[in-house]
Amino acid sequence: MTTTISNPRKLQRQFIAHVEGATATHVITSPMSLELNITLANWQSVSEGEFTFYNLAESTRQDIYQDWNDQAEAIGGYRRMKLWAGYLSWVPESRQPLPAESNVGYYPLIFDGLIRKAYNTRQGPNWMTTILPWDGGFEMNQSQVSNTFPKGQTFIQRVNYLAAQLQGISVGYVDQSLGNSSQYSKYVSRGVSYVGSPWDYLRTMAYAIGSDIYIQFGKLYMLPKNKTLPSAVLPQFASLSTINGDSGLLNTPTKQKFYVSFDMIFEPRLFVGQSITLNSEDKENNGTYTLAGVNHRGIISDGASGDLITTPSLWYGGPTGGTL
Repeated sequence: MTTTISNPRKLQRQFIAHVEGATATHVITSPMSLELNITLANWQSVSEGEFTFYNLAESTRQDIYQDWNDQAEAIGGYRRMKLWAGYLSWVPESRQPLPAESNVGYYPLIFDGLIRKAYNTRQGPNWMTTILPWDGGFEMNQSQVSNTFPKGQTFIQRVNYLAAQLQGISVGYVDQSLGNSSQYSKYVSRGVSYVGSPWDYLRTMAYAIGSDIYIQFGKLYMLPKNKTLPSAVLPQFASLSTINGDSGLLNTPTKQKFYVSFDMIFEPRLFVGQSITLNSEDKENNGTYTLAGVNHRGIISDGASGDLITTPSLWYGGPTGGTL
């Protein structure tokens, strides 16, 4: 996607959601109304979302409903939700008369996760369907490993094996230079047994060498602090590399220990781990950073007014490393 937002304040927001219910996958799109709050973060945390759809058909609401205690008992196991969103101007005018679901390829994927619970409430004349999914949470909590690594097996080999034990998760990128860490070299000279959660072992290893490890859209990423993902690894939609007033910056960036954060107009073309250059009027915070987290919150609706704000968090360095 190469379209540039010259003035995002004038663009019409759109979304396309695929929500698995008990018996069918439901495609929900604009012009339906959707409130959302998504947090994508990288430091050993789970990405979570809260999505509220307005006035779905009764049969759709009933099929989507999911009790927390019945998560794995649904037909086909855990149910998945995916959400794409962007601006209508990103779709060629020749295709804009078509139904929104036919243009999913023009919008970035901004969430992909398994549903923890979904429920319906009524507020005045409106039925509200709220869905609470997370990305990687079930896989982190329920995957198990029981294996002995012989001495001399490399750090990267151990990481790849443990990552493979995370059910439903594939490897997006593991930086090969992590195997050169002096903090870990003494441990590969002897054998070791791992019994328990592969995610717990992976994040212990990551902390020991001062690296980031996280799951995004069902893939695992692990890279050194202060290092960004290679461009070849980034999805096609991650096309925004510079943030300034023209691209939607709304307020003065603020520092929070080792992070710089700020609000901007809804920007779905961001991927945790990518390189971001910040150019604001407060030159003290300008520079090139690693995108460490993203929050999207607000409403997408043709019939109700409301803001949709993106808050990126940028990592700008600091002490790293711990003990195994």
